[in-house]
Amino acid sequence: MSIRKSSLLAIRKLTGMAASELTIASGVVAATQLVHSIDTEADAASDDLDSITGGQAEQMVLVRPASAARTVVIKHAIGANKIATPGGISISLAEATDWALLMYNGTQWSVVGSSALVDTAAAIVSANTDTTIPGDLALGIAASGTWTLTRQGTASYRLRRTAAAAIEVFGIRVPVRSRTTASKGFRVTGFKLVYKVSTADVDDVTVSGAVQLAPATGAAPAAATSLGAVTYDAAHDTAAERKAVGDHTMSGTFASPLWLNSEPICVELAISCEGSATGVLDIVGIELLGTEALIDTTV
Repeated sequence: MSIRKSSLLAIRKLTGMAASELTIASGVVAATQLVHSIDTEADAASDDLDSITGGQAEQMVLVRPASAARTVVIKHAIGANKIATPGGISISLAEATDWALLMYNGTQWSVVGSSALVDTAAAIVSANTDTTIPGDLALGIAASGTWTLTRQGTASYRLRRTAAAAIEVFGIRVPVRSRTTASKGFRVTGFKLVYKVSTADVDDVTVSGAVQLAPATGAAPAAATSLGAVTYDAAHDTAAERKAVGDHTMSGTFASPLWLNSEPICVELAISCEGSATGVLDIVGIELLGTEALIDTTV
């Protein structure tokens, strides 16, 4: 439920009570009355409010920031004296006119209304993360070398790179959805590659990413946009770790993440195998990782 500023201020007026200031200590304040101003610990520019102690069953508390120069962020959590927020979204009280109304059920606080609606909407956008899009190995083409795709069983496929002492590349197109509005839709941030090295170590396994955009009518496609250098997970951040015999689930983050807001016609993940004479590489699956903004706060 959302409560307008006028309603929250009306509640404050009806109480006839001055706001008592509380200072956050390790995420916690202790409520002692109906109306409180909340200050950050050590006057930090921003501080999280995780828990409120001292509550009684059916108690109501109205809070605001003690200073417009310091933001109080009400964090969502479930548990004794924790605070449940609408939709599990953090609420930032940043202005002198920002208020939040909370009620206590004897165990858990709940935010039943807040005037900081714009902050909440912005948080919803940033919270829509961890999107994955599976890559289709059948939508790939070898740039060099011999790569063979076979079905191993139900929903199980293997892309095998034949052993060879050479650097060979296989490019996989990943179907994605996009929007034409900046900073909306899907943003490519990284990848996850599941593979196996057998028989003998290869020399290295790496992945690169690029996006090809649709050109204007009458224009030729421009060069693809690289997603930048890759930072690999801790278990694969050296060639020795990536090339070793065994099963691997390797993830990487691109240095130049990209919002897909200009009509991409191809998003490619290119797997490069620097092979040995006897090392065999099997690709089991690949995913494109990203974040997604599902709402438009401009409407």
